[in-house]
Amino acid sequence: MFLAISQPVLAAQGGPEGALNGIWGYIKGLPVWPKITFYLNQKVEERKPVVQQELNREIKETEQDAVRQIPSLWQKFTNILHKIGL
Repeated sequence: MFLAISQPVLAAQGGPEGALNGIWGYIKGLPVWPKITFYLNQKVEERKPVVQQELNREIKETEQDAVRQIPSLWQKFTNILHKIGL
């Protein structure tokens, strides 16, 4: 039943993207929307330092992994070159 009703509605609004844009426009027009965005922005600001610390930790770990793997990758590369006679 829903599919039978939703197909013409979606087609009239430009497909699923048009329907989603219509729903998004409706939500943004609600009187409570500014309060929601204010709340979400506060939560983002509260978590920024934690996220930044985690990102820095991940960057350091990635750099350390790269430093550890470069010699083995270089060895593999030189082994390939020796096998093909270069």
